[in-house]
Amino acid sequence: MFTNERVSGIQAVILTAAAALGTIFLDIPIIAIEEGGLQGWLSILPGYSLMIIGVYAVVKLGEKYPNETVIQYAPNVVGTMIGKLFGLTLIITFTVFAGFLVRLNSELLLLLMPETPAVAFKVLIVSLAIYSMKSGFEVFARACQLLVPLIILGLILVFIFSLENIELDNFLPLFEEGYLEPLGFLPNAMALSGEAVLFMAFWYCTLNTKEEGLRAGAIGLVSMGLLLTVTVLVTIGSLGPDKVLNHNFPIFSLTRFILVLEFMQGYEGLLTIVWVSASFIKVTIFLYPAVVGASQWLNLQDYKPLVFPFALLVISAAYVPETKGDVDEMIGLINLYAILPLAFFLLIMAIIEGVKTKLQNQ
Repeated sequence: MFTNERVSGIQAVILTAAAALGTIFLDIPIIAIEEGGLQGWLSILPGYSLMIIGVYAVVKLGEKYPNETVIQYAPNVVGTMIGKLFGLTLIITFTVFAGFLVRLNSELLLLLMPETPAVAFKVLIVSLAIYSMKSGFEVFARACQLLVPLIILGLILVFIFSLENIELDNFLPLFEEGYLEPLGFLPNAMALSGEAVLFMAFWYCTLNTKEEGLRAGAIGLVSMGLLLTVTVLVTIGSLGPDKVLNHNFPIFSLTRFILVLEFMQGYEGLLTIVWVSASFIKVTIFLYPAVVGASQWLNLQDYKPLVFPFALLVISAAYVPETKGDVDEMIGLINLYAILPLAFFLLIMAIIEGVKTKLQNQ
């Protein structure tokens, strides 16, 4: 049922950008400084650009299996046992990750509305994702086409209004631990963009014009790599590294310093709208492949009966971490030790399929 839906070339760019951006703009300045020092931002664009090779792998596999998702064609490429194990790992990883994202987003909502029960936020976020999934993937793609440009525009406005608060001294000292220090963030940047690559392996079969796949993926990754680089630069330049590291969501602190025309302020509301939209999209980006992938893994005709059971699993996973710090740590570990290896396994699959095709043609 899912593979009969269709998305356009522009929607392919938007879907890649949505998965590559997500809600990471909330805390990427913290991760960049912790892993790569003050110049950790230098690794963001290279990390995102390197994962274009993952997009290429998805495209080459899609050429061989144009009407199948990665869950469906993996057993044909690497064998039934390994392919099924790979698919199951994807499903579990996406489900758990969606739960942790729900928890992270509910933590932020609690900061804004501390009197509201946390479970209400979790149910709200998951309910939006359920509604989107019940409506179909084409509807979700159109929602992304509407919301993602607004999210990007909102972030750009926040950055423009923050330019006057930037102090160059906040970027000093340069390369305190050596010139290779920024490379410490490179694996994290590749893992973050790897989320978009794995998501693309799921929806690529719905692309109307397969020839646009590589270009769409490359544009989505590079543009979001640039936007996140600017995010880190503006946040560090405006707040300084110490304030960035001492705030759970430093970009919200950034908006409190914005003052336009000497009286216009309170831009936290603008960022809240941006974040709520991005959180709904990101949770759906992980929950959708988990549900559809599970239905295909089990050879079911329709994925919709699995939506509510998986929604309950996601909400349950959201309660596993005890603190916000635990959530950040677990998401980081999943990105580095699950998302990134799974994305690279797509490249291995593409190489195997290429060798098999070459041998068959000899």
